Amino acid sequence: MAVALPPRALTPQALPLDDTRGAVLPAVRPGAHWIAPSTTFGVDAVVFAAVGVLMTWAGGSNAGVFVGALPVLLLSLVVSGAYDPTRFHPAEELRTVARTSGVALSAYGFGLAGLTDLATAIVFAGVAATTVAALVAARALHRVVVARAPWWGSKTVVISSGTAGDDVVRTFETWPEIGFRTEAVLRANDAASWRAASEQAIQLAHDRRASTLIVAAPDLPARPLFDLVRRESRFYRRVLVVPAAPGSGIAWTTRREVRGLFGYGIRHAALDRRSRFVKRALDLVFSLIALVALLPVLVGVALVVRLSSPGRIFYRQLRMRQDGRCFWVLKFRTMYADADRRLEALLAEDPKQREEYARFHKLRDDPRVTPAGRWLRRHSLDELPQLLNVLRGEMSLVGPRAYMPGELDDMNGLARVVLDTRPGVTGLWQVSGRNRLSFDERVRLDAHYVQSWSLWLDLYLLARTVPVVLTGEGAS
Repeated sequence: MAVALPPRALTPQALPLDDTRGAVLPAVRPGAHWIAPSTTFGVDAVVFAAVGVLMTWAGGSNAGVFVGALPVLLLSLVVSGAYDPTRFHPAEELRTVARTSGVALSAYGFGLAGLTDLATAIVFAGVAATTVAALVAARALHRVVVARAPWWGSKTVVISSGTAGDDVVRTFETWPEIGFRTEAVLRANDAASWRAASEQAIQLAHDRRASTLIVAAPDLPARPLFDLVRRESRFYRRVLVVPAAPGSGIAWTTRREVRGLFGYGIRHAALDRRSRFVKRALDLVFSLIALVALLPVLVGVALVVRLSSPGRIFYRQLRMRQDGRCFWVLKFRTMYADADRRLEALLAEDPKQREEYARFHKLRDDPRVTPAGRWLRRHSLDELPQLLNVLRGEMSLVGPRAYMPGELDDMNGLARVVLDTRPGVTGLWQVSGRNRLSFDERVRLDAHYVQSWSLWLDLYLLARTVPVVLTGEGAS
């Protein structure tokens, strides 16, 4: 939880600001620095053990040669920095692990092809592909599970111009996987308060062993900002500046550097034909597997809906898809048959509910929802029929929310961006707070997802969806 520190005088032990030559980087609490890498290695070790068994079984007489790939793989991951997980963004970690392990195993496989017959090399290629997939899946689930542990991430101090740092803090609280734990928030609005905040930040680097500083100061002139960053970088391992970019989605912004120019780039990978093909192929494969695996669950939910209240099992609603075309989204029915009449009566009688519906386009205590429907919604089981929409090409497994045509005017001009790609069964806003987010916040997150899409982002959002569905986090 962020702590707002009041202005206070420095203790006599504080280092003078004008002489930082003797400053040292903050020490790390003994043992804590190694917990995250150790757990990460433990996850990989489980995968390595399983792969070793698979290689022994598949390699036959060449089992020893196959197992020899594991030391090569381990060395490659160590060299790539993959055992310092808080160094990477979650999606970037998956890409690093996949590329590093893929290159290492491919190089080893080419050497193996020269020593053995072609059939053995083909078997090894299958084992290698399985290994890469298993490592990526294990890493994604590991970060989701351990992200809220007190030893995860680095202690972070935020210097904020007024409330400019609020989005930063909220992002770190929502996405602890990023690896920044807010230790303190220092607010400054004029030259004197900026000086005091800078001094307090240095004190925190020593007193609380904070190692990361975030500066959210869109109104601070370039020269004072440069001086602040130069001074603080003597005491912090990382000093990051958040630019003035409202709605840019701090959690997923990608940095860019081109011929010495540094900034934050917006890309539209989702519009690339090759990217669309890969995304569609994965949608088909995973949705088919999910439908087969979840068939007993689908039948059970259908029986619950049928027995809970009169009405149809499935509910259809008109939603917008790619390029603004409309389609019928499929869900299990979670409302009473006279839901529309109940909503009209409630909004006409209760101003507070009317205000809530205008802001969120949802109601926390919706009288239209049946008791069984409330439970289905909490665990997103009502969304399962949308896998059929995915197979039909109307939706994707991961993407923006499927908006209703009547919501078009409320999307603040971002509809063109959001409707550049297929809507998703899950997405960035669904795992960032779900119904706790206002309608405007959902739209901004969806727009940022489209601009920052990558295969690794989709894979990580799928992994993060699992605990959200199981716990019902953010559901109304």
